[in-house]
Amino acid sequence: MQHKLGLLSSLGLSFISTFSWGDETSTVLETIRVQAESTQEGVSQNSSATKFTHDVLDVPFNRAYVSKQMMEQQDVQRIDDALSLVSGVFHQNSFGGGFWDNYSFRGFSTDPNLGASMIRNGLSINRGISAPKDVVNIESLEFLKGPMAALYGRGETGGLLNLNSKKPQWESESELNLRANTQEQYRISLEHTAPINDELAYRVAVAHEDNQSFRDHVSSERWFFSP
Repeated sequence: MQHKLGLLSSLGLSFISTFSWGDETSTVLETIRVQAESTQEGVSQNSSATKFTHDVLDVPFNRAYVSKQMMEQQDVQRIDDALSLVSGVFHQNSFGGGFWDNYSFRGFSTDPNLGASMIRNGLSINRGISAPKDVVNIESLEFLKGPMAALYGRGETGGLLNLNSKKPQWESESELNLRANTQEQYRISLEHTAPINDELAYRVAVAHEDNQSFRDHVSSERWFFSP
C-alpha cells in the first residue's frame, strides 16, 4: 500500500510540472482608431419657428427638427410621412385619403375647418382648408410643441409646424426623382436652380403623381408647381 501511494504522488507532481513549463506567448493587437463627425442637424441654427438664433439645448422650448437629409433617407413625399419621425405628433383623419393635412400635437387636434396649425418661414399660411403640402419645395420641418405655439397668436395648445422653403442657389443645380411601387403609385419630380446675375437667382420645382388604389375604380392624380 505504501508503494502505491508513492506512485500516485509522483504522478501528480509530474502533471504540475508539465503545465507550469508550458510556452506562454502574447499577441499585441494594433491600435484601431475610429473617427467620425456628428450628423446632427439643427442643433444650433437660425430658427424661424422661435424667431431668433439659438442652441436647442439652451432654450426652454420643446422643438423637433426634421432635416432634408432625414426626409430623403425616409422617402418623405408628404408632411404625413414625416410625422412618424417626431414624438407627440400624430396623423389624424384626412377625410378622403389625403384631402387635407390633419394631425394632432400632444393629443390636441387641429381645427379641420381652419386647417392644420402650420406656418411657412415664420408666416401663417392657414387660409381655410389646408391642402396637402408637397415636400419638393420644402428644405426642412420644425415642430414647435407646447404653449410656445401661442407665439403666433392662434393660441395653439398642442403646438404648430413650420415649413422652411428651399432657397435659390448661386450655382446651377438640377435634380430629377422617379418613384414607383407595386401598388401602381407613380411619381416624378424635377427641381432646378441657377443664378440670373450676381444679385438674383431663381428656383423652380415641378412634381406629378398618378396613384391607383387597392380598390377598383379609385385613383388620384396630382400636379405641383412651385416657381
